[in-house]
Amino acid sequence: MKRKVRLTREQKTEAIFNDCLVKMFKMVGEKYPNKELTDKENWYRLRKWTELEEKIFRDWMIKYLREKVRFTKKRAILEVAFFILNYGWTTNKKEIERVDGDTLKIICN
Repeated sequence: MKRKVRLTREQKTEAIFNDCLVKMFKMVGEKYPNKELTDKENWYRLRKWTELEEKIFRDWMIKYLREKVRFTKKRAILEVAFFILNYGWTTNKKEIERVDGDTLKIICN
């Protein structure tokens, strides 16, 4: 019978951090790890996402932290806010306006 390898707290934290970065990079069409991008100063300012993409990521990460780390909802929201503040892409402010029926128009600010 194989013995389960127990990860240290640091290894668990690093694995969770990497999972979040993989998801965040994927949302803007990048792969992680990406040394070419992350070796640059202020790398997190070199890509943009919309407010909707940020919200989708935020919701995913809250759910992920609640399931994986068993954080309370309040703690998960706080951790996600700090993560996005420190590592999140620049938000490209776009407004969606309904033109007629099913037609949407995206306005970039």
